[in-house]
Amino acid sequence: MFSLGILLLFGVGYIIVSRKPSWLTSTLTSAHILLYVAPILMLNGSFFILGILSLSAVTWLSGIVENRKMVRIMGALNLVVAWIGLAIEAIYGGSTDLVFLGLVASALVLFAVTALSQSRMKAMMA
Repeated sequence: MFSLGILLLFGVGYIIVSRKPSWLTSTLTSAHILLYVAPILMLNGSFFILGILSLSAVTWLSGIVENRKMVRIMGALNLVVAWIGLAIEAIYGGSTDLVFLGLVASALVLFAVTALSQSRMKAMMA
């Protein structure tokens, strides 16, 4: 299930490149279901955190490219959920490597969102 969710994230990239925005919402919804449920069923917190971070990046960036405000909001909320997972992992003595990787991935997501948002500011304000 988890690998299918990651595959759907690549599908979102294909949808953006091929200019078929009608498929974006359904693909992101399916990716959300799979990437939230699969790590919980596997009882693996590290997959949960890394999956939600990648989901956040893809959702937020696709919302910026396609100029969809609700998709951008969902990307931001996914990042908050990933940070909560990172905090839980840090509090309960999880791997410090995972926490460091999560923080670096968060920084990369925020950098990409900021750079893309600034380049598309006029379209987003309209």
